[in-house]
Amino acid sequence: MKPTRSEFEKRAAEWREVRLPRIDVSRAVLEAIREPGESRPGSAAERRQTRRFSRSRRIGVMTAALFFLVALTVGASVLPIHWEGGVFTIENDGGRNARIDAWKEKLFGPEPSYRDQIEDVLRTGRNMEKAVTLEEAERTYPFPLLRPSAAENRYQPVRTAGAWMNVVQQEKGQPDRVVGHNPVLHDFYELADGRWAVVTQSVDEAATRHAAEGGSRSGTFVGSWEQVDWSGRALAMYIQDAKQNRLVLEYKTASGQMLDVRLIGTASREELIALAEAYIGKRN
Repeated sequence: MKPTRSEFEKRAAEWREVRLPRIDVSRAVLEAIREPGESRPGSAAERRQTRRFSRSRRIGVMTAALFFLVALTVGASVLPIHWEGGVFTIENDGGRNARIDAWKEKLFGPEPSYRDQIEDVLRTGRNMEKAVTLEEAERTYPFPLLRPSAAENRYQPVRTAGAWMNVVQQEKGQPDRVVGHNPVLHDFYELADGRWAVVTQSVDEAATRHAAEGGSRSGTFVGSWEQVDWSGRALAMYIQDAKQNRLVLEYKTASGQMLDVRLIGTASREELIALAEAYIGKRN
């Protein structure tokens, strides 16, 4: 009998997840999972942070679920990138993610785009405490919002929406538990010839904490990622997919907070870079 989507997603989650007794759930977009033996508060091990970035899957729980983290052992990787006390590498997955995507699409049909998934979450209120307007976000969010330069008239969002997303802690054998909420802001863009982009930003609490404490951290970008040089003012990584492209930024504010900024859509590489420049300034 052909499996249902819910059965498949449940089984796929079981295959992908690494269940550990403690999870750092302060992250709005990425999860930082502690390895066994790193749970002692204040220990040197606790100050180490390891992440693994992959291509997106269905949003589901957006606290740490916009995407990109799989806790696995790092394999062969190249080109160490140093940024704000972190060391990041790129690892070619040999097309594994593409094969998984093709298998899922064959079983269940095309997956909704990132824009459609965000719109669905905002419309249904699923996995969030509440939605907020830009004005409300400017008053209540605990980090300075990045806004596109007014001089860049060609890059002004057609819509902006924010949400306080659920932070969910997962432990094996236990039901998911909401332990807090993280603020996320989305800007929606309509570009020429039907192309589109969504700019999502949130504060990276884990990276901010590690930068303030001087702890080490590392990450691996899995797939055909490339670094985009931003003159040392941001960590910028780009990947092109068959259906939508991604430019992922880690940006440090004047107050020392690390912001996670993700530009995703059918926009070209050059359009995503130009759009990012409207938020954080020119690359050079």
